[in-house]
Amino acid sequence: MRRPTGLLALAMVAAPLGATASAAPVWHFYSEDPSFAFLAVVDESEVGEAEAYYAFSMSCSATRDWTMRVAGLNHVELGAAIARNEPPGFSMLFDGAADGLFSQYYPDLNFGEMWGEWEYVARWSPGVLDLMLAADAIRMTGPGIDTTLTDRGRTEAVGAFQAACGAIAGG
Repeated sequence: MRRPTGLLALAMVAAPLGATASAAPVWHFYSEDPSFAFLAVVDESEVGEAEAYYAFSMSCSATRDWTMRVAGLNHVELGAAIARNEPPGFSMLFDGAADGLFSQYYPDLNFGEMWGEWEYVARWSPGVLDLMLAADAIRMTGPGIDTTLTDRGRTEAVGAFQAACGAIAGG
């Protein structure tokens, strides 16, 4: 029997690897501590990884600020906005529309050493979770970011996160 060689052999090996190398993003709720909850958009293949990459995340805590992070900023666009003396900020749009209270954020900028990229870090209030649950689409826009967050698993994960944060706030 003759074995495949050349490009055919490479394609046969690469096809299964490519299929498992990257899964689609999904919302995931992490909670192992009653005083801290974490919600993230993460590649499905990295959900259980200790050092997963979170494209978007939110945390609530009994002892720290409630924080939202938007990762993967385009540093060239962000730098150009800063050079024009524009304040870096982002909008969270729900079904294409801004909400007067919960859409505009003027965050801190953080350089995430682990992934070598800039990210927005902002404080958030619980009302945004109701909008996240009601929306069909959530889009993040601003200097260096223009992306629509996945819908996969959002309702379940945001709902569990909202309940955990409510328990933390009430406790």
